[in-house]
Amino acid sequence: MADFSSFVTGHDADDAKTLDEIVSTIGVLMKERPGLQALMKYRVAKRDKRDTMRFEQFFDYIGPDLDTLNKLTECYADWMTKPSTFWCWKVKGIGDPQAYVVDAFMQDVVELRKHLPKNTSAQDTARALCSRNLFPRSTPVKVETVIVDMMNRGGRYLNLEKTLGKGICMVMGTQLSETLWYKILPKSGEKFNTAMKCVRETPAVEVQELFADLRETIIQSKLQELRAVPMVTA
Repeated sequence: MADFSSFVTGHDADDAKTLDEIVSTIGVLMKERPGLQALMKYRVAKRDKRDTMRFEQFFDYIGPDLDTLNKLTECYADWMTKPSTFWCWKVKGIGDPQAYVVDAFMQDVVELRKHLPKNTSAQDTARALCSRNLFPRSTPVKVETVIVDMMNRGGRYLNLEKTLGKGICMVMGTQLSETLWYKILPKSGEKFNTAMKCVRETPAVEVQELFADLRETIIQSKLQELRAVPMVTA
């Protein structure tokens, strides 16, 4: 077995660079000799290879699917006149278009938090919710973790709205996993711009304009409902 002690210096940055070069060379060799790779117990993969492959799904994005558009068209009048019904639905299995839309707005707590008293933290919010016994099987720490996660996701969705239009979360469709939109897609930079270019080449941006008013009605109705709930501190 090779002795790698002669290759390392004890300095993480230098050793990481050296080992990256060694692993990269091994990866090339394994690709050139598939028979050798088949006999080995280990594989070599670039650390972000999986995320890169998932990001490339944006290149094949075709915009809102027919099921999503049919759902929006079918429910438009009811949701505009009774927006609270938007949040009440029974999941019809994997790929339910309404589930995707509702999930986007459930995560959009960033906008909702704008209407809370200034400097209200996720910790304060979690304690207040738990003091009302809304989560009897959970703890304030766990609830806080969920709130922070939802805020991070909500920030991503708001970023999409700022870039593509207010109704975009209504029409993203079910082709791409939700995690691509709020986790794999960066907040800015070259990859973000590339993904936005892909979305703009689909009917999504044009179609979202048709449902921007529906988005506003649903959100404003929920905000009005939440304002009626007394603020409780733990």
